Amino acid sequence: MKQLAVGKPFRATRIRPLTSRGQDWLILLKNIPKGYAQEVSVHHSSARDAIGRLEKTEAITKGAYMVRSAQGKVYVIHSDRTQAEAAGRRATDKEAIEINDDDVEEYLASKVNFEHTLDEIQKHFFGRILHSRKEPLSYGRLYDATARVRRKIERERGGKFVAERRLDGSNIYHLEKNQSQEA
Repeated sequence: MKQLAVGKPFRATRIRPLTSRGQDWLILLKNIPKGYAQEVSVHHSSARDAIGRLEKTEAITKGAYMVRSAQGKVYVIHSDRTQAEAAGRRATDKEAIEINDDDVEEYLASKVNFEHTLDEIQKHFFGRILHSRKEPLSYGRLYDATARVRRKIERERGGKFVAERRLDGSNIYHLEKNQSQEA
Protein backbone atom coordinates (compact mmCIF):
# COMPACT_ATOMS: atom_id res chain seq x y z
CA MET A 1 0.00 0.00 0.00
CA LYS A 2 1.20 3.50 -0.89
CA GLN A 3 2.11 5.85 1.96
CA LEU A 4 0.01 9.06 2.13
CA ALA A 5 2.25 11.25 4.32
CA VAL A 6 5.11 13.24 2.85
CA GLY A 7 7.79 14.23 5.34
CA LYS A 8 7.20 14.99 9.02
CA PRO A 9 4.38 17.15 10.45
CA PHE A 10 5.11 20.89 10.88
CA ARG A 11 3.39 23.90 12.48
CA ALA A 12 0.35 25.07 10.52
CA THR A 13 1.45 28.71 10.84
CA ARG A 14 4.07 28.01 8.16
CA ILE A 15 1.29 27.68 5.58
CA ARG A 16 0.14 30.88 3.96
CA PRO A 17 -3.54 31.46 4.79
CA LEU A 18 -6.02 31.39 1.93
CA THR A 19 -7.01 34.79 0.60
CA SER A 20 -10.31 35.59 -0.97
CA ARG A 21 -10.38 35.91 -4.75
CA GLY A 22 -8.59 39.05 -5.86
CA GLN A 23 -6.95 39.72 -2.49
CA ASP A 24 -3.55 38.57 -3.76
CA TRP A 25 -3.95 40.94 -6.72
CA LEU A 26 -5.05 43.77 -4.46
CA ILE A 27 -2.00 43.28 -2.25
CA LEU A 28 0.29 43.16 -5.30
CA LEU A 29 -1.22 46.29 -6.84
CA LYS A 30 -1.13 48.30 -3.61
CA ASN A 31 2.61 47.54 -3.32
CA ILE A 32 3.44 49.06 -6.72
CA PRO A 33 4.35 52.76 -6.24
CA LYS A 34 2.80 55.30 -8.63
CA GLY A 35 4.81 55.63 -11.79
CA TYR A 36 6.38 52.16 -11.41
CA ALA A 37 5.82 48.81 -13.14
CA GLN A 38 5.91 45.28 -11.78
CA GLU A 39 6.60 42.18 -13.86
CA VAL A 40 4.05 39.43 -13.18
CA SER A 41 4.12 35.70 -13.90
CA VAL A 42 0.66 35.39 -15.46
CA HIS A 43 -0.78 35.84 -18.92
CA HIS A 44 -1.65 39.37 -20.05
CA SER A 45 -5.40 38.64 -20.11
CA SER A 46 -5.35 37.17 -16.59
CA ALA A 47 -3.78 40.33 -15.19
CA ARG A 48 -6.18 42.53 -17.16
CA ASP A 49 -9.21 40.54 -15.93
CA ALA A 50 -8.04 40.70 -12.30
CA ILE A 51 -7.60 44.47 -12.51
CA GLY A 52 -11.02 44.77 -14.17
CA ARG A 53 -12.68 42.81 -11.34
CA LEU A 54 -11.04 45.03 -8.70
CA GLU A 55 -12.09 48.18 -10.57
CA LYS A 56 -15.66 46.88 -10.77
CA THR A 57 -15.79 46.33 -7.01
CA GLU A 58 -14.18 49.77 -6.56
CA ALA A 59 -11.31 48.25 -4.58
CA ILE A 60 -8.97 50.25 -6.83
CA THR A 61 -9.42 53.45 -8.83
CA LYS A 62 -10.49 52.86 -12.41
CA GLY A 63 -7.62 53.48 -14.79
CA ALA A 64 -4.95 53.62 -12.08
CA TYR A 65 -3.40 50.30 -13.19
CA MET A 66 -2.76 48.97 -16.66
CA VAL A 67 -1.22 45.85 -18.17
CA ARG A 68 1.45 45.93 -20.86
CA SER A 69 3.44 43.19 -22.56
CA ALA A 70 6.95 43.57 -23.94
CA GLN A 71 9.47 40.96 -25.15
CA GLY A 72 7.28 38.11 -23.90
CA LYS A 73 7.01 39.53 -20.39
CA VAL A 74 3.87 40.93 -18.73
CA TYR A 75 3.99 44.11 -16.65
CA VAL A 76 1.43 45.81 -14.42
CA ILE A 77 1.91 49.58 -14.38
CA HIS A 78 0.64 51.86 -11.62
CA SER A 79 -0.04 55.01 -13.55
CA ASP A 80 0.61 58.31 -11.87
CA ARG A 81 -2.59 59.59 -13.53
CA THR A 82 -6.03 58.02 -13.87
CA GLN A 83 -7.45 57.38 -17.34
CA ALA A 84 -9.78 60.34 -16.92
CA GLU A 85 -6.90 62.67 -16.19
CA ALA A 86 -4.80 61.21 -18.99
CA ALA A 87 -7.62 61.72 -21.48
CA GLY A 88 -8.12 65.30 -20.29
CA ARG A 89 -11.77 64.72 -19.50
CA ARG A 90 -13.48 67.40 -17.48
CA ALA A 91 -16.45 65.37 -16.30
CA THR A 92 -17.05 61.77 -15.34
CA ASP A 93 -20.34 59.96 -15.08
CA LYS A 94 -20.45 60.85 -11.39
CA GLU A 95 -20.08 64.55 -12.14
CA ALA A 96 -22.24 64.70 -15.26
CA ILE A 97 -22.91 68.06 -16.82
CA GLU A 98 -26.29 69.63 -16.17
CA ILE A 99 -28.08 71.39 -19.04
CA ASN A 100 -31.13 73.62 -18.96
CA ASP A 101 -33.76 73.20 -21.71
CA ASP A 102 -34.41 76.98 -21.74
CA ASP A 103 -30.76 77.66 -22.55
CA VAL A 104 -30.82 75.16 -25.42
CA GLU A 105 -34.06 76.70 -26.73
CA GLU A 106 -32.57 80.20 -26.59
CA TYR A 107 -29.51 79.00 -28.50
CA LEU A 108 -31.60 77.28 -31.22
CA ALA A 109 -33.84 80.34 -31.54
CA SER A 110 -30.76 82.47 -32.27
CA LYS A 111 -30.05 80.35 -35.36
CA VAL A 112 -31.59 80.98 -38.77
CA ASN A 113 -34.34 78.39 -39.29
CA PHE A 114 -33.16 76.76 -36.02
CA GLU A 115 -30.31 75.16 -38.00
CA HIS A 116 -27.81 73.35 -35.76
CA THR A 117 -25.65 70.31 -35.17
CA LEU A 118 -25.05 68.52 -31.88
CA ASP A 119 -21.35 69.40 -32.12
CA GLU A 120 -22.21 73.12 -32.39
CA ILE A 121 -24.40 72.92 -29.29
CA GLN A 122 -21.68 71.10 -27.34
CA LYS A 123 -19.03 73.64 -28.39
CA HIS A 124 -21.35 76.54 -27.52
CA PHE A 125 -22.17 75.35 -24.00
CA PHE A 126 -18.99 73.50 -23.03
CA GLY A 127 -16.30 74.78 -25.39
CA ARG A 128 -15.59 71.26 -26.61
CA ILE A 129 -17.18 68.18 -28.15
CA LEU A 130 -18.45 65.54 -25.70
CA HIS A 131 -17.74 61.88 -26.40
CA SER A 132 -20.67 59.51 -25.99
CA ARG A 133 -18.49 56.59 -24.89
CA LYS A 134 -16.30 58.51 -22.45
CA GLU A 135 -19.05 60.69 -20.97
CA PRO A 136 -22.32 58.85 -21.58
CA LEU A 137 -24.37 60.68 -18.94
CA SER A 138 -23.31 64.17 -19.98
CA TYR A 139 -23.69 63.38 -23.66
CA GLY A 140 -27.07 61.74 -23.06
CA ARG A 141 -28.38 64.65 -21.00
CA LEU A 142 -27.47 67.17 -23.69
CA TYR A 143 -28.88 64.94 -26.43
CA ASP A 144 -32.16 64.46 -24.50
CA ALA A 145 -32.48 68.18 -23.72
CA THR A 146 -31.96 69.02 -27.39
CA ALA A 147 -34.58 66.45 -28.44
CA ARG A 148 -37.11 67.87 -25.92
CA VAL A 149 -36.50 71.41 -27.18
CA ARG A 150 -36.90 70.29 -30.81
CA ARG A 151 -40.27 68.67 -30.00
CA LYS A 152 -41.40 71.84 -28.20
CA ILE A 153 -40.40 74.04 -31.14
CA GLU A 154 -42.16 71.66 -33.57
CA ARG A 155 -45.40 71.97 -31.55
CA GLU A 156 -45.18 75.75 -31.19
CA ARG A 157 -44.04 76.55 -34.74
CA GLY A 158 -46.00 73.86 -36.58
CA GLY A 159 -43.11 72.18 -38.33
CA LYS A 160 -40.79 69.22 -38.20
CA PHE A 161 -37.04 69.07 -37.67
CA VAL A 162 -35.27 67.37 -40.54
CA ALA A 163 -31.75 65.97 -40.36
CA GLU A 164 -29.46 66.10 -43.37
CA ARG A 165 -26.24 64.10 -43.41
CA ARG A 166 -23.05 66.13 -43.98
CA LEU A 167 -19.99 64.78 -45.78
CA ASP A 168 -18.21 64.37 -42.42
CA GLY A 169 -21.01 62.04 -41.26
CA SER A 170 -22.64 64.44 -38.81
CA ASN A 171 -26.27 65.55 -39.04
CA ILE A 172 -27.37 69.14 -39.48
CA TYR A 173 -30.91 69.81 -38.25
CA HIS A 174 -33.30 72.51 -39.44
CA LEU A 175 -37.01 73.19 -39.05
CA GLU A 176 -39.25 72.61 -42.06
CA LYS A 177 -42.63 74.32 -41.77
CA ASN A 178 -45.82 72.39 -42.53
CA GLN A 179 -47.13 72.97 -46.05
CA SER A 180 -50.50 74.24 -44.78
CA GLN A 181 -48.84 76.97 -42.68
CA GLU A 182 -46.60 78.28 -45.45
CA ALA A 183 -49.56 79.37 -47.65
